[in-house]
Amino acid sequence: MTTLPQTAPVRTHLPAPTNSMVSPGPMGLGAGVTPAQGAMNGADVWRVIRSNLWLIVGVLLVSAAMGYGLNSWLARTHSRFTSTGLVQVKGNEAAFSFDNPHGDGNANLEVEQNTQTALLLSERLLSSILDSSDAIRQTDWFKQFIFYKNGQQLVDAEAAKADLLDHLSVVPITGSRVIKVQMSWSVPKDCQTIVQEIVDQHIKNEKSKVNTSEVERNNNLEQLKLNYDGQIHEKTDRMNSIATKLGASGVGIYAGGNSKEFELQSLISEQLRAMAFLGAADAKMKTFEKQMETNSAPELEEALQRSALYSDYRRKVDDLQLQYSEVSASLGSQNQRSLQLKRSLDLMQQRLADTENDIRSRTAELMRANLVNDRTAADQARARIDQRVQTIRGEISDLARDRNEYERLSSDVTNLRAQLDHVKDQQDKIGYLMTPGKWAPVEWATFPDLPDHPTFPRLVVTLPLAIMIGLALSLGIAFLREV
Repeated sequence: MTTLPQTAPVRTHLPAPTNSMVSPGPMGLGAGVTPAQGAMNGADVWRVIRSNLWLIVGVLLVSAAMGYGLNSWLARTHSRFTSTGLVQVKGNEAAFSFDNPHGDGNANLEVEQNTQTALLLSERLLSSILDSSDAIRQTDWFKQFIFYKNGQQLVDAEAAKADLLDHLSVVPITGSRVIKVQMSWSVPKDCQTIVQEIVDQHIKNEKSKVNTSEVERNNNLEQLKLNYDGQIHEKTDRMNSIATKLGASGVGIYAGGNSKEFELQSLISEQLRAMAFLGAADAKMKTFEKQMETNSAPELEEALQRSALYSDYRRKVDDLQLQYSEVSASLGSQNQRSLQLKRSLDLMQQRLADTENDIRSRTAELMRANLVNDRTAADQARARIDQRVQTIRGEISDLARDRNEYERLSSDVTNLRAQLDHVKDQQDKIGYLMTPGKWAPVEWATFPDLPDHPTFPRLVVTLPLAIMIGLALSLGIAFLREV
């Protein structure tokens, strides 16, 4: 008998060895079996693979074929194409408010991006698109929601919206101004059409809202412009009035010397002189009174010397004294001649004394009156100068307030003109934005593409997955055969 060669070794199932020396009980469990008994090592695994190599290869080929077939079947019956469009968010650079006249810039870009994303997925927009877009209503996607009842064509709008939300993806791209809009469906053209129509309608809606809001905003800006113009006109008139007043007073509108300050300096000098004159008059009056008390005023002696009558009486007294001395010396003091001369001398001396007292009295009164007049004049001059100094200082204070008011008004006018220029710039921007179709907060960055390759199924995914399943299945069968 011919013995055929065997390609696999014959496995002999031997009974498990027994050990009569092992006593029962917990200590005897596995006492006669080694830990590695019954386990497969690397050589055993390689032996199993090598012995079942044709099985493994066959299953892998069948799995690859089935994966390719499954991918083809899915492509024919359940394929999905994805059309992607990119929408750019412009932000609020053109936005204007009275609380923030310089706009928001990029401060709220993320908020605006999320807002536009929510609007693109809003039920109102999707309902409007499904009701009004002829392009979408002609797609195969939309036709699946059309049914007939009693001979009348109807549309399951709720199912259409739910399905659209399932297949429509709107995702803002972090760190950019872009929103990605995608539609996945089995017909490539339908995907492109739906993305195009939804975004176009959204941009149209945003432009309409911009036009409405900008009309109202422009009206507010016009009122603000008129308000600024009125304030500028009022403050400019006040500035002109103040400038005229300052010019009439010889004062400039800016800091620096002026005629009032020069006049004040001159008055202060005159005030010092007047006070010196008043002090001198007081001193003269006190000196004169002391001289009068001691009868030593030189002015009285000078007045006596200047009096012709006093000089005549003095000369006559001297002559009578001389005659009396001579007669009394020769004839005796009791002589009739001597007595007559004595009476004449006494009479003339009395006249001389009366004349002297009269001259002294009148001169003293005159001098006192002059000194009082000088002091009064000096005091009045000082009082007039003091009053004028106070008046000038008050005028300088008023002029300083007018000058400060002028500078404040000038600063206000400068700020108002800057704000007015900004309002005009905003009006120019709004005038551009209000042009139909000019501006919207969103615009197309990239129009939706027409996909030429499906996003599901993908052979690069389906085929490796089928091969991996086949490999796992073939290895499982191979090792089960060894059990």
